[in-house]
Amino acid sequence: GREYPLMIGGKAITAEGWFRSHNPSCREEAIGRIASATTADVDRATTAARKAFRDWREVDGGRRAELLSKAADRLESSRFELAA
Repeated sequence: GREYPLMIGGKAITAEGWFRSHNPSCREEAIGRIASATTADVDRATTAARKAFRDWREVDGGRRAELLSKAADRLESSRFELAA
C-alpha cells in the first residue's frame, strides 16, 4: 500500500507514528499507511490554516468559485483512491 503523510501548509510532513488502513471488505488487505499526528502537528496545522484563511478571505467570490470547482473536479477524479 501507499503511505499518506500529514499535509500541513501544503507540505508533506514526516510523522512520528503511522497506522495501517485496511480494506473494509477484506480486513487482511492493507491499503496503506496513514500518518498519525501529534499535538504539535495539530498546532502547526491550526496555525497554517489560520494563515491560509487570511489569504483566502481576500480572494473575490468568482475566483473562489473557480478554485472550488477545480478542487471538486480533482476530488471526483480521485474518488476511488480517496475511498480506499
